[in-house]
Amino acid sequence: MSSTIDRVHYYERQYLRSYDLTAEQQYHIDMRRRLNVALHVWGIVDGLDLRPSETVPGVAPQFYISRGMAIDAFGREIVVSADYTISDADLERNRIQIENPELYLSIAYLRELTTPPPSGYRTCDLADQFTRWTESFTVLITTDDPTTGLGPPPGTADVLSDDPAKRPWPVVIGTVSTGRPPESGGKLIVTAVKAVHRTYAGLRAQRIVTPSSSVTSDAGQAKFPVTVEADLLAKKNLYVGADFDIKNSDLTKAAPADPTRATPQGTGVLKVQDELFLKGEFYANIGGNWLTLKEYFQGFIPDVKAGTQTIPISPLVPPAADGTGSLVRPFTISLDTTLPQVKQGPGNPTMMVAVSGVMGLNLTNLGNWLGSIAPGDPFQVAVRFVNATLVTGKTWNFNLEWQVGPWAALNGGTLPFQNITISYVALFLP
Repeated sequence: MSSTIDRVHYYERQYLRSYDLTAEQQYHIDMRRRLNVALHVWGIVDGLDLRPSETVPGVAPQFYISRGMAIDAFGREIVVSADYTISDADLERNRIQIENPELYLSIAYLRELTTPPPSGYRTCDLADQFTRWTESFTVLITTDDPTTGLGPPPGTADVLSDDPAKRPWPVVIGTVSTGRPPESGGKLIVTAVKAVHRTYAGLRAQRIVTPSSSVTSDAGQAKFPVTVEADLLAKKNLYVGADFDIKNSDLTKAAPADPTRATPQGTGVLKVQDELFLKGEFYANIGGNWLTLKEYFQGFIPDVKAGTQTIPISPLVPPAADGTGSLVRPFTISLDTTLPQVKQGPGNPTMMVAVSGVMGLNLTNLGNWLGSIAPGDPFQVAVRFVNATLVTGKTWNFNLEWQVGPWAALNGGTLPFQNITISYVALFLP
């Protein structure tokens, strides 16, 4: 094909030769393929699924490519008009000689000169005397993606080659596995197929309209929707309803320091002018975790845990040599949070704790201890929060200390308490 676009101009008693008829045909081929390249992104148009054939006991499995169509990057149509069985001949033609768990399976445009002229109508001094170009396909089996290294796809103004040998562009339809199962008699065959790495044809357009846009449509057609039967992937912004701005002045609080948080720009923005209805669950990806609508809103509300716990006292262990004169011992309370994520840092999570009760041994021991406390010495029965550490998942250890003193007043005796009961309020900030 040429980058120059011209078509044959006919006039009366014109002398036509073969290249004139070829030019007439080439014009229509060229413009159709430019239309394919201009309006479509190359890939599978329909069918070309990979399926197993009917299983026969004792016979090696077989697989086939279902009939369908693809368009390659040069706008060439690749048509598989009937189901195509993948055989060992395809492996031999592609020089596949060893077992492999994954090989790329592709189809590519193929053209061949066919149908020679009848006997008596051939010219002695001309080669390639055939009356037809037969367009079909060939099956490629490769270790890597065959489109790698081919460069960017051609544009609508580029030369669109009709020769697949000079300008190939296979379309991947899946992968195959090769092996030598017992039922194959030691012969290398295709043992499995997967419909992966497939690229489907796309549409290059700014507008998709329904019959309601027609000048001849009636009121009944005005509500015809545009239906998307599979997943809808928006790589940039998705606007539902009229396009509208999100301005700082529209916010109920002062604009954040990062202006892009107030006025979304770039990619990943969904703006809905009116109501948004969800029939299923709402999910948000926060910090790599997919959260439901309930979990998402929980992420804005602190989690508060309150309770009491009784801590046994070991009275025969002397205090640490810290000059406090009191018996100080650590203990831990483990709590689980309902928040999907907790903002870790100084002061979060935290705990407020207080002594709510003590259990003594007996009045005699208590009276002896209190009577032995020197005037001016502090009497202490206290508890304090030290820090919190994440154990695993949503479980946190709150590390605390209880303190009873003065120890010296016991004169080697027994601390007159069995246990201390504490009340706590733990706060997890999202």
